[in-house]
Amino acid sequence: MRSECTAIPSESPAKAGVYLDTDLMSDIKGSIKHLAVAVSGGADSMALALLLHDWCRHRGISLTALTVDHGLRPNSSDDAVFVEKILRRLGIPVHILTWQCTTKVTGNIQAMARQARYQLLTDWCHAHDVNVLCTGHHQNDLIETFVMRLQRGSGVQGLAAMRPESYIHGIKVLRPLLKVEHKELCAWLRTNDMPWREDPSNQNTDFTRVKVRQGLQQWTHTGLDQNRLLLAANNLRRADDALQAAVIHHLSATCHFFTSYIISIDQTIVNNSEEIIFRSLSILLQQVGGREHPPRLETVQRVARRLQQGKPCTAHGCMFVKKMAGYVLCREPRDVAAPVLLTPGRNVWDGRVVVRVDQARLTLGALGAIDAAAFKKHKVLWPALQKIPHPARLTLPTLRKHAKILAILGAGIPDLHLQDCDYTLDVRYICRHRALIPLLQNIEIERWG
Repeated sequence: MRSECTAIPSESPAKAGVYLDTDLMSDIKGSIKHLAVAVSGGADSMALALLLHDWCRHRGISLTALTVDHGLRPNSSDDAVFVEKILRRLGIPVHILTWQCTTKVTGNIQAMARQARYQLLTDWCHAHDVNVLCTGHHQNDLIETFVMRLQRGSGVQGLAAMRPESYIHGIKVLRPLLKVEHKELCAWLRTNDMPWREDPSNQNTDFTRVKVRQGLQQWTHTGLDQNRLLLAANNLRRADDALQAAVIHHLSATCHFFTSYIISIDQTIVNNSEEIIFRSLSILLQQVGGREHPPRLETVQRVARRLQQGKPCTAHGCMFVKKMAGYVLCREPRDVAAPVLLTPGRNVWDGRVVVRVDQARLTLGALGAIDAAAFKKHKVLWPALQKIPHPARLTLPTLRKHAKILAILGAGIPDLHLQDCDYTLDVRYICRHRALIPLLQNIEIERWG
């Protein structure tokens, strides 16, 4: 059970500009009308909610606080009730999101809870047309994450400092407190008589982050203090940005994107430094495979060897189909997701396509061999389909009503009977890495940062 600090406030203090990343916030102030903030009840998220309340109030932006009751700890609902009581008194609307865990919690409980928490938060944002979610990550979080990744032997990309802006499940996530230490936020709350609750798991040394946090306190006398670690993380972020620019240049020179998930690749994709080759292939495999996480390094190395030998291969739900001067990269047909019945709102299929529809009764799935073959006599569609290699053709996202094909999405395929329907559709293609943003069209950014 969390312990509570200080008293209930009467009004929100107005000192947002002191702690919030003003450059980060100025980038969004003219483009949004509604902002969400994730609040756990801890000092960092409570401070962020109060600071954002002041910032939003002066700019005519609505603010909603979202708190998750994960149910993993006895009386965990007390935290959500605490957040609701304090913030509603300040005039901040609060929504409590409850995690209904249907599987046995094993392994890394913190990671599992974090994944569920972000899913709940971003689902709420999508349902309420909120495009930006703020979280209370601060400077100490950045440093602890850097050390944890250092322990795992991460490379430049993994060690690069936590970014103030990222995307998770298609929602922009901002971290406006990354330049502020945890102790500063606690002091500010005390000064303004603002209460928060302490999570007992923050003292549980069974968790790696807690061990790292305690270890950092012991390293100070060696000269390896938090300022040096922060400097290293920021230096590595600049190095990562430089490598990223080189990757974008390499991909633009060696790839032609039929769609976000069918890519023509020149043989020269494997003519570069190992780091650029491995990063490029990893990005392409994650994108086309529709996976939340990139492939393991061993998988990328195996793919690179096969391509250098001029041989086709499969990996990460994708296949490299050999052609005259290189390859076509597409989804592996046997790995494609089953058709889904679309529901009003946002629907994701196969990790590749996002469809928003105002009615039900439509399905989205792969074209498949039988329907692809049936179009051979179609004077309009078949010439367009022929331009797409056979395996990639089978995986094309296809919209159906009952058994009738309404449209084959993307790849320049003309619509069939979509004009006869009374449905409102919005189709986007998921982009899974920031390096691909300048190279793709009609995208929804799924995750990066």
